[in-house]
Amino acid sequence: MAERENNEWVRGWAKIDPPLGDVDLRPYVFVTRDKRVSLGWLVASSHLERLVDVLMGPQMAVSGAAQEVGKLTGPDQEEVFEAIRGRILQEDNFGTKPKGVDGLVQMVKTHPALQRRLLTFIRELPADKSGAWAASSWGSCFSDPGMVAEYRAILKGWSELGDNQTLQKSAQGILKIEGRT
Repeated sequence: MAERENNEWVRGWAKIDPPLGDVDLRPYVFVTRDKRVSLGWLVASSHLERLVDVLMGPQMAVSGAAQEVGKLTGPDQEEVFEAIRGRILQEDNFGTKPKGVDGLVQMVKTHPALQRRLLTFIRELPADKSGAWAASSWGSCFSDPGMVAEYRAILKGWSELGDNQTLQKSAQGILKIEGRT
């Protein structure tokens, strides 16, 4: 906070009219997530930015980053997860498996505390636009029995979809393999 207060650009920006002290800006935060590098005081460390880029890549690159993912601690885990999540949602293309899905899987396998965040993300996926990958990509991530049950409930809902037969059939197949039809 002190760094921001000592930054002349930030102080000048804060004085611009209209004052926003009473305005809830949370709905606009997503716009800034991938632009952090351009805001001097909100910069994620460069090693995290590089790691996010790697985790947005192909499966082999993601696997190669497993050791670095394992070294992440609390806030860094969440920051990397949220950066990947934001990039995936920003692309808004869900017919095929988006870049970054394997990175999220790696993050959650390595840091099980992120399971709840992953479930929230899965619920955010537009079921009407998501391909078969949405049902088949996440199962190996969940180790907590409660999270597994919630994930199965999502699959069950997808298996009953009427407007996306691709996702519906994939979810039905996953549930059948697990013996949960």
